[in-house]
Amino acid sequence: MILSHHQKPALGVIGLAFDGTRLWAGDWEESAVYELDENLAIRASHPAPGRVYGMAFADDLLCAVIGRADSDDRSIHRFNTEHSSWEKQFFKCPDATGSHLAWDGGHLWLGQRYEKRVLQLHADGSVKHTVDLPWEVTGFTWRGATLWLNVRPQKGISSLATLAPGAGAPDVVGALDASLASLADDGAGFWTAELRGERILRITL
Repeated sequence: MILSHHQKPALGVIGLAFDGTRLWAGDWEESAVYELDENLAIRASHPAPGRVYGMAFADDLLCAVIGRADSDDRSIHRFNTEHSSWEKQFFKCPDATGSHLAWDGGHLWLGQRYEKRVLQLHADGSVKHTVDLPWEVTGFTWRGATLWLNVRPQKGISSLATLAPGAGAPDVVGALDASLASLADDGAGFWTAELRGERILRITL
């Protein structure tokens, strides 16, 4: 299931996103976003407006969950990679909490780990639709109409699950003996990071 593993460019990296060409990483300890090269070394570093958690590309913009240092209230910000700048406008996460993001081609989705759900958002950040899950979700992405999930059925164990259209509950399709965060899709495999470890993994079924 593990295709390859790599050293993290920084220990605080837990957010990953793929732009169609290369991987990007978010560092919650250093409050920074990194553009990575083919060896997952830092090609460019950009300061973020707070602690960086989950990330996803929505068309050409990098969206990121940002936590305040004083309260840890979460909000969603957009980063223009072409101009290396953060947009001034942002919106708060529902209930001020959220960790990971996914883009379905038309809407941004937010995962709320401890509430065990993912939320489809309107453009203003309000909730359009809620999908309740049986486990904590620590990363997710869309492949067509199927939702792929990085879930935590028990402490220290991460599983890969899918929620197909019309399915009443997600199906677990693989397990990894590690606590993992993020799920970035490069079209052939998924990238995920050890939550408190030193590795970034590329996995597939």
